[in-house]
Amino acid sequence: MTRTADTPVARILQTVLRLDADQDPATRRMYPRHDLRLKGRCMFENMSEHPCESVNISATGLAVACSHPARAGARIVIYLDRLGRLEGSIIRATNGAFAVTLTNSVRKRLKLASQIEHLVSLPAEQRIEHRMNDRFVPDDRIATVAHGKDIRDAVIIDVSRTGIALKTTLSAGLGDTVVVGKRLFGRVARQFPGGFAIAFSVPVPESILLEGKAFVADDDRIAA
Repeated sequence: MTRTADTPVARILQTVLRLDADQDPATRRMYPRHDLRLKGRCMFENMSEHPCESVNISATGLAVACSHPARAGARIVIYLDRLGRLEGSIIRATNGAFAVTLTNSVRKRLKLASQIEHLVSLPAEQRIEHRMNDRFVPDDRIATVAHGKDIRDAVIIDVSRTGIALKTTLSAGLGDTVVVGKRLFGRVARQFPGGFAIAFSVPVPESILLEGKAFVADDDRIAA
């Protein structure tokens, strides 16, 4: 008889499967759960942000792999690539993974279900194209970021073709236009202690991201 590996992720998967079984059949048919690996970031109740990855997801909940310790009963905000902001409560946590039940309106739930179905239905070649938007941590994490005439050093938390998260002392408000490196324009999409995340104005070619030189401005005015 084949046995399921007793890992943190496997135990969390058992939790979400039991939750699905407790739902009425109509709800399960309307919001099916899919294996879908999407990278993202979790914001915990203490406002700290940490990398994470979805293991599976439905419009009512998801299983998440994350190295940061989590606590059952805590509120959490998750930003997943291509799905955006999700809010909910942690219902079970183990070392390295946790299960979340989502808190959303009927309208949001229907929209999320449609987004999930779209992603899982993509043919292989389009899934490869979408993965180019996944976040990663570059080997050289040094960057500069400017707001008006104020330009500061920064440390890259992670980056994708559509945005970047930075640790920096630069002061910029939500929606403000900033420039990363030489000419990567974008707007501040969210803030967190010690930095902020930027949504690029246009997707950045993968070749530029991998080269890394575009993240640093050639400017002697950089402040510490």
